[in-house]
Amino acid sequence: MSRIKRRRPSPGLVVGVVALVAALAGTAFAGSGPGATDAAQHKLTKAQKKQVSKIAKKKGKKEAKKLDKKFLPIEGKNLADGAVEASKLGSIEVRTSTTTIPGVAPFVGETTASCETGEKVLGGGGRFDAGPVAATAITQVNHPTDNGWRAGGVNSSGAALQYTAYAVCLKDNGNG
Repeated sequence: MSRIKRRRPSPGLVVGVVALVAALAGTAFAGSGPGATDAAQHKLTKAQKKQVSKIAKKKGKKEAKKLDKKFLPIEGKNLADGAVEASKLGSIEVRTSTTTIPGVAPFVGETTASCETGEKVLGGGGRFDAGPVAATAITQVNHPTDNGWRAGGVNSSGAALQYTAYAVCLKDNGNG
């Protein structure tokens, strides 16, 4: 009995999904770089912690949790220098490119999905479009290019299969 190995998503795909979630969530988290305040590092200041602690002692932990949430999400003046607000992010676009990989020699094929002018590639991936494919058709190439995503595979299934590369692109919305 042959087993099909489950592959983990590529790091680029993970970054792309995280960027998509961040863009749709409408908030931004600041890093811990130079100029970042405690609040911008997603931490409460000493004064805020003291305030939460007093309320926890007087009114209970439930009220303290409400107050803790009052300080989040981090916005406006509490953002670190250089942080990007969600309103300044562009939209996420998925670009595709499809090729046919023969099922007989040479068995291999690649294609590149490219971001358009004014877009930046965040991540990507590739897959055979035939639904569940036998273990004889596997992705072998999967990496970023200058401003796109190159993906391809090996197909020894005996039948030609469509293969699509995907590039997750951030479109500049012109807001900085």
